[in-house]
Amino acid sequence: MNRLLTLVFLALLGAVAWFRFGGGAAATGQPALNDMERIAESARAVREAAVAKYPLLTVRQLGNGLPDSGEWRGKPVVADLNGDGKLDCVTSIRRFDKVRIADGLRAYLGDGAGGWRLADAGLAKDMGYGGADVADLNGDGRLDIVYSGHDLPPRGFLNFLGFEGHDEWVPLEPLMDLAGVSCADVALGDYDRDGAPDLAVMGFFPKTGGLYVLRNDGSGAFEPKQQLLEASHYGAIVRFADVDGDGGVELIAATSMGPRVWRWREGAWSEFADGLPSTFGPNEVSGITRGIAAADLDGDGRAELAVCGLPNGVHAPVALYRHDGTAWRRFDSGLPDSESCFDIVFARLAGGDRGLFLACQHGVVVVRCTADGACEVVGRIPLTEGVLNLGAGDVDGDGADDVLLMQQTDLGCVGFTLPATTAKSIAR
Repeated sequence: MNRLLTLVFLALLGAVAWFRFGGGAAATGQPALNDMERIAESARAVREAAVAKYPLLTVRQLGNGLPDSGEWRGKPVVADLNGDGKLDCVTSIRRFDKVRIADGLRAYLGDGAGGWRLADAGLAKDMGYGGADVADLNGDGRLDIVYSGHDLPPRGFLNFLGFEGHDEWVPLEPLMDLAGVSCADVALGDYDRDGAPDLAVMGFFPKTGGLYVLRNDGSGAFEPKQQLLEASHYGAIVRFADVDGDGGVELIAATSMGPRVWRWREGAWSEFADGLPSTFGPNEVSGITRGIAAADLDGDGRAELAVCGLPNGVHAPVALYRHDGTAWRRFDSGLPDSESCFDIVFARLAGGDRGLFLACQHGVVVVRCTADGACEVVGRIPLTEGVLNLGAGDVDGDGADDVLLMQQTDLGCVGFTLPATTAKSIAR
């Protein structure tokens, strides 16, 4: 009897193995799948379902002259660097391909029609990828760059584009000592209203993070840092914006503690974040508020906040927040809720509508928003995976913002505009 039970048990094991490793699949006419293939098949199904949820937008590319390969990590700064009335771009590259590391800062000058040319003479190539911002550091009327990479402290680069027939940047000495901090982003803004741009620096990764502010003393030199976040907390984006309508600028940041705002009052910084969510924990890089942007949607002089994040078990919401004089309140409806997003920017859509560009898991989603927070997904720009950061600006001069994408999976940089046929479906 025991022998019979043993034989039955072995026969069952054989049947399971036969079905699991190909016999059953062959008998049913289906190819056998290993575990990795099953995971890939599941990921494809999820992506196809997400892409199908919104209509695909027909777009025109504005990337002639931008690199079409390499891993690009910096959030692009879109501004007129050389004073010709056409928008240019500042970003950073992590590597040319999977083998050749190419850390460093890049600037591309736009021709107003979707063409770009590299103008990086004098820019550092040894600082790692990171964040940049632009402002006039020396009072000559030109936008200079401050850049902070993962590997070295922030540095300034004075703008000499077009000077005596040359396109050149002149590097300054490091602006501060940030030993032990892995820098993710920087911001320039005059928080103390003395006419000189001050500097904020965001650190990344647990234990090498923190948020630091340096006051410009008016001569282009920066005073010792003030620390607003401990090194155990970190973030991805920091920017200055007027969120309370007083004509000055506050500091906004996407951090491991959630979206945060600070105000400078009576010689000191204080949090201005009541009502904003606290998301995830300080030790989960995969679960942080990843993007934050500010714009005045209702014309009252106070900026609203747009926030997005990466998942930690659940999707982090895309959300809009408005301050009601007491606290921040979420006021949106209709924003995407089925996939997480890496970055978010406000944009001016065709017809004058306000909206958002979202760098999501499965391409760029374009959203129209009204002043009261009623949002509608217009569609998705069809892209492969890998969009990490994006910027917006009217690159081609048609009155509507275009989107510039920095991609992290050896796909290079790319710009898109929504052509007139698509714009008609967006404008109301």
